[in-house]
Amino acid sequence: MIDYLSAEFLIIERLENTISGIKILSTAELASVSDRSQITPAIHVIYAGDKVESEGGQMRSHIFIRQKWLVVLAVRDIRDIRNGATKNSMAGEILLQMHTFLAGYQLSKDHGFLRREPGPSPRYLKNFVRFPLMFSTKIEMKGFLN
Repeated sequence: MIDYLSAEFLIIERLENTISGIKILSTAELASVSDRSQITPAIHVIYAGDKVESEGGQMRSHIFIRQKWLVVLAVRDIRDIRNGATKNSMAGEILLQMHTFLAGYQLSKDHGFLRREPGPSPRYLKNFVRFPLMFSTKIEMKGFLN
């Protein structure tokens, strides 16, 4: 594995190849997005940390790390902002696609299958909502645990 954060671009690539008509933003692009400039619908892919799971092999020359990735859907629907019905309907369809196309998918030979994990609650803002789905993947790294 050359890039510790390679899953970000592989998740983006998977979403771009399977869900059409939605802007997909990397962590670098997210820095320039404010609540006022939020494009909708859009999906943000954000690194959410990792956890060392175990040492591998008899010589303990490598470790397994479970990386967490937030895949966040931002939707806005000003036609029906008061009761949220249309907004939630659109969001529900896209969230189902996100789950379907990512859960159980293997990003590359260097990554384990994507697994759904418990994640944060949706964030309801004045004109849009952010719905986060948390995924994890396991990677293997050379090195020792102390």
